[in-house]
Amino acid sequence: MIGGYKESDGSLTTITQADVDWLNAKGAKANAKAKEKGKPGNAKENYSLADFVDGKFLVYKNGARAAFVRDADGHPKWAGLVKGGDKEYMNRIRSMRKKHSERAPISPRSAKAAFNSYYRQRRYKSPARRAAAITYDMNHHSRNPDRKRHDKSYLKNPGKLDYKHPTDSSAWSDYGPNVSKSTGNGALLKQWREKSTDSFDEIPDKNAWVAKRYGLTDADEIAAKVKHHTGKRVLKDSVYQERKSKGSSRKRSQNGKHRHKFTHNQLNIKPVSDEQKARNKARRDAKKAAKQQGGQAEEHSTETETETETETETEDEQNNNQKGGARAVSLKSAVNLLRNYYANRFQ
Repeated sequence: MIGGYKESDGSLTTITQADVDWLNAKGAKANAKAKEKGKPGNAKENYSLADFVDGKFLVYKNGARAAFVRDADGHPKWAGLVKGGDKEYMNRIRSMRKKHSERAPISPRSAKAAFNSYYRQRRYKSPARRAAAITYDMNHHSRNPDRKRHDKSYLKNPGKLDYKHPTDSSAWSDYGPNVSKSTGNGALLKQWREKSTDSFDEIPDKNAWVAKRYGLTDADEIAAKVKHHTGKRVLKDSVYQERKSKGSSRKRSQNGKHRHKFTHNQLNIKPVSDEQKARNKARRDAKKAAKQQGGQAEEHSTETETETETETETEDEQNNNQKGGARAVSLKSAVNLLRNYYANRFQ
């Protein structure tokens, strides 16, 4: 088939010199339009009768043949390829293209420079995080074999690709012995499951197991737990008892968040002594009694505060007049002022 036409039905166009001139004029017109738009023209405008075999088939350099038919206006129209290019010629072209597409190998020194430059230009919150990323990349490799390179393609993304010299195993390489975390956890997780868990479906007496594990006695709760664990894996009794004996260092609050339980010794906080508790209780009782007396103690404390503030303002004014502004006080003076304030307020 040639574009819907058969070679033997006589419907192929016999090309004449007039058709050749029309094809050349059409190609020249297409090239002129392309040049107006600033694009190169690729249409052919130098056909001849010698290019057509039997006046019907156009032969290309690679040996392929194309046929023409008449359109509605009577002009020759390209119908399609009758025969592809010669096999030897096409193989020679493909081999030449493959040679040109091969990338030149790089030395371990160039790979190391590209690796250091890549991580030096990336942004990290701290030098420790940058060092951690470099260490991880140096000690891990991807399972994908296409990411192992030793040519110039490695220079494009040293963080994603792994360099390994094809012959010298002692040369610099970031192709670590361990598989990367993103692709290597599956085997480790499978190994842990086989070692630390059992299939719930293989347990002979499921109700007794659930009642013992969770300390349940109600039949409905036991049935719900059995339904929940069906088709899943559960921790072995030895692993479960070990985790249970260790306990948890966290306590769950009502809003679902975790918070740590610390003792006073862990936080270096001294517990409140009995004498301090007695003083605090006496202070609370005094404030409660002052409220019951109708505010007399509050008025007295207000007057005392006003007098103290007036004295303080007077001292500040004297200091401002003598020194030209407020001056700083020592820590000892600040503590004495604070003690006097609370002593006058709660006396």
